[in-house]
Order: sequence, then structure tokens, then C-alpha cells
Amino acid sequence: MKLTGVTVISHGRASPAASCSVELHTDAGLTGIAITAQRNRSTVENLFKSLLPGQDPRTVTGLWEKMQQVRGARAEARAALDLALWDLKAKANQEPLWKTLGGARPRANAHAASASALPSDRALAQWTETMMRTHGFRGAQLQLTGDGKRDTWRLGLVREAMAAVTRSPALMVRMGANASTGEVLRRVRKLERTFDVTWVENAAPDREASALKRVSDGIYGAVCAGGRLERLGDFLVCLRRRAVDVIQLDPGRLGITGALQVADAAFGYELPVTLCALPGNVHVHAAGVMPTLMSVEILEPAPGNAAFTTDVRIEQGWAMAGDLPGNGIVPARRGRR
Repeated sequence: MKLTGVTVISHGRASPAASCSVELHTDAGLTGIAITAQRNRSTVENLFKSLLPGQDPRTVTGLWEKMQQVRGARAEARAALDLALWDLKAKANQEPLWKTLGGARPRANAHAASASALPSDRALAQWTETMMRTHGFRGAQLQLTGDGKRDTWRLGLVREAMAAVTRSPALMVRMGANASTGEVLRRVRKLERTFDVTWVENAAPDREASALKRVSDGIYGAVCAGGRLERLGDFLVCLRRRAVDVIQLDPGRLGITGALQVADAAFGYELPVTLCALPGNVHVHAAGVMPTLMSVEILEPAPGNAAFTTDVRIEQGWAMAGDLPGNGIVPARRGRR
């Protein structure tokens, strides 16, 4: 089986922030699919044309290493091609991706995250009703506003909603992008007087190991970082310095191949990992082969998209990958090219 071409299909109105489908075609009639942002379109097309025509998609790990050597390529574009290649490999095996990856079960612990960085109080109430009471999430990540009293009320609302489904809710918080290390320490310590904070995201830039270590040493909860890193070498600095307590992996930047490499490195340091959300929740397929996986992030329990459907589902707070061949994404209709 060899790769013959790539098609990028826009979902609705074209804009850099909108999504599109990346479809890799083969001479065997199989098509591998991944979803990425439209801003990555030209890089995806150019990267494919320069490296992948005529290649066997089943050699995905080797192709990932080749893509890593291309200078100037967006990490998201490399990841999109990697995701589509893994979809092709699983389809060639006529099995779901989690089986191709070697997973023994298609289930992973999941936590809810808001698609909006700072939802209004009314939207937050609706979100907690949907995520916790309807879908049974036992963990939730919430962006802080910077207003101490308001943040305490909002976190209390989320904790109360989770109390209906679990006695041990996992409460994650995300700091604002411009918060200093001292401010992060002050705000989190104050929150910890009232809440059992599971982890803190955005405690410092992912490459500032010293600042991350300072926050980790100064609070009861864990520091979760790594979601903006793109290569294994970037993570090794934090791992070697024990600057992070939970390693955050974004398959939208790392691809599945890169995420598995970092997860193996984290296992060597006995550190848990968490996976950032992907369209269609296809990241759930990789969860079963990560030995120290703590949780996967879910933005949409039942993604409603006119461009595609997915067989990944949420059942009582667990993310469940389905049995369709590949990653479970099925195009619903053709959009604009």
C-alpha cells in the first residue's frame, strides 16, 4: 500500500480558526483522516508533497521521524499527518486504532474542560449541568478569572455538581497567561484553603522549568505542564529537573507517535500523563497504551459537527473508543476544498 495524494476539506466558512479534514489517499482505496485547523492547510499540503508520495503509511513511526527533520513545518501540520497515517494503518489492519496501538481496553478516565476560556457564570452553570450531571464527569478543569471571590464561587459550583456523581472530585484550575510566579503561588494557596486542587495548569510557561519547579514546591496540588511543547527534547528538560508533576501531552502538536514517545519518557520518571482534547476525541485511542495515564481531556462529550461523526463516546465519566476501523471519524458530507 502506498500514499498517492492528500485532500484538505474546509468545514464551513474558511477562516484560520476553523477546522478542516485532512484526507490521505492510497492505491489500496483506503483513506486516512485527521482534523486540524485551517491555518495548517498549506503546511500540510507542502509537507505531504515533499515527503510522503509513494510511501507506505504503515511505516508511520519512521515517517514521523522524517517529518521531524523538516525545518519550518508547523507542529500541528506534522501532527495532523501523523494522525491520518495512524488512521490508515489501523484501517489496513481492519481494526480500531486502539487495537493497532496495542491497547487492551478502549476505556480511559476523563475530565471535562470548557471550550470557552472564560465562560460566563450562566454558561458555566449550564456546562456543569451537562458535563457532570448528564455525562457523569468526576473531574473538571476551569479557567480562573483573577477575581478571588468569583473564582471561589465558580469552583464551588463545579465541585457541588461533581459531588452528585463522586465522593472524590478532581478539580483542576488553569491560570491566566500573564500571571507571575508569585501571583500564581498566592492565588493557588488561597484556593487551597477551601478546595483540594488536583493540579494547576499554566503555572508558568512550559519551557521555564525553574518557575514550574518553584510553583510545584510551593503548593499542595500538582503542576501540570507540557501542552505547548512540540518535541521530546523540550520535555526532557522538565523531566530531568523534576519541574512538573503531571505531564500534559497535546497530540494536536505531537501527533500520536510523539505523544507515545513522551509518555514512555514520563514512565521512566514515574510521572503521570494527561492528554489534551482532539476533535472527535480520537486521542482516547492512545490512552490505553500509556502506562501512567491519569486522565484525558474532553471538550465535547458528543461532538456535533456537520462535517464528521465519531464513535468515541462518554459513559459515566469514562471515555470509550469504539470498534470502527481506524480512529472512528466518519466524514458526514463534503465541504469546500
